[in-house]
Amino acid sequence: VDYGKISYKDLSADKRTQLRDKYLDFTLQCNGPARFALVMHDNRDGSAIVNSEIYYGLDHDDSGNKIGLYSLNFDPTQTVADDLAQVFRTDSTTGGQAWSTSNSRPIPIGARSYLGFTDVSGSSAGPIAIQSLSSRVTIETVISPTSELDVSSEIQLDGSATLDVVYL
Repeated sequence: VDYGKISYKDLSADKRTQLRDKYLDFTLQCNGPARFALVMHDNRDGSAIVNSEIYYGLDHDDSGNKIGLYSLNFDPTQTVADDLAQVFRTDSTTGGQAWSTSNSRPIPIGARSYLGFTDVSGSSAGPIAIQSLSSRVTIETVISPTSELDVSSEIQLDGSATLDVVYL
């Protein structure tokens, strides 16, 4: 995701600035139907300005200050799986031992929670086997106040994460 050049004058000096949302198209293609979940790992661990499993860091400026954070959000209404009429999301904070009740609300993908998909609303049975999944993912990005950043030189937004597929 490229935000282009952002002038520090367009950022708030005393509060966090939320940038405009960006979108990524995500596709997962398996050789055959498989039960799986997604989990994300921050490659800039420790650089997010909020300590939460759903926020990922944008690295540090030249003085070691945390630049900001971003989240990756899946919306089941923007997700297509195989030939299913509708897709619902379900998540697990127990490594797949128990699953939340499936629903169609958007959810940020976590670093310690599994995100799975099913075709049944209100189910806690976990993900179903899917061969092909595609989704439009929303990236929400927040920048630290400029009073907390070294703006004497250009700052690179440098978020990096790995999205893992966990087969169940």
